[in-house]
Amino acid sequence: MARVTVEDCIEKVPNRFGLVLLSAHRARAISNGAALMLDRDNDKNPVVALRELAEDAVKPETLEDNLVTTLQRVDERTEAEEEAETLALLAEPQHMQMSESELLRALPSSQGRFLRLEGERILALDAELRRRLQILRAFADERGQVQVPAAAAQALESVLDESSQLDSAFRAQLQRMAEARALKPKLPRTLQAELRDYQIDGFHFLARLATWGAGACLADDMGLGKTVQSLALLLARAPQGPALVVAPTSLIANWRKEATRFAPSLSLRVFGEGD
Repeated sequence: MARVTVEDCIEKVPNRFGLVLLSAHRARAISNGAALMLDRDNDKNPVVALRELAEDAVKPETLEDNLVTTLQRVDERTEAEEEAETLALLAEPQHMQMSESELLRALPSSQGRFLRLEGERILALDAELRRRLQILRAFADERGQVQVPAAAAQALESVLDESSQLDSAFRAQLQRMAEARALKPKLPRTLQAELRDYQIDGFHFLARLATWGAGACLADDMGLGKTVQSLALLLARAPQGPALVVAPTSLIANWRKEATRFAPSLSLRVFGEGD
């Protein structure tokens, strides 16, 4: 099996969310029969997708274009039909105020850039509004209400503006995520280790996600310092109270050894069966 880490792909796709989005899209394409750009080497589709990006076998720009294409709907009407609808619309212009939820409920009935509304009304959408609605529609329920997990809030940020109807919890989540992106966490002075650049990046990644309450997956290969990066985070957050590390019994001794070596200021207590 080939070795590949997220860090191998960061130079190709610096935004980690974008990297996950593109690699997942490519992995789905491989599952659906797309040709491999390099030897599988017994790797699963998600790993193959990351390897293709890391080794320039596929270009991020190509995946982005393909992803956008899969989200687009082909308009099969003729130019004459579209022109006739446009003339009908212009013949009796109407001024309407509609909420985003109303637009989202009507979106499945769209023909090209036109929405058919109640009362035989037709609404013309410009390209930007239609793009935004298509993205929102992927997260909307049958009532047109958009509800997303906290971790997905950033995915919708680009399609929202001042007129978007957001509840207080969603606005607060966007604010927390913005503050986390701007955060420049410093390594704890009590950390008894000199981290490499990629390990510092990993610490920053963990610290920013922890700031707004998200989980994280630090998926480097064995021996690249995941434990010391995690200890750096535990030290940084120690003033906020105790933390719990859940690990297999076979790794407890190593955790204690590493914590004693790199984070001696932490007070350790091991819980086992019966505790």
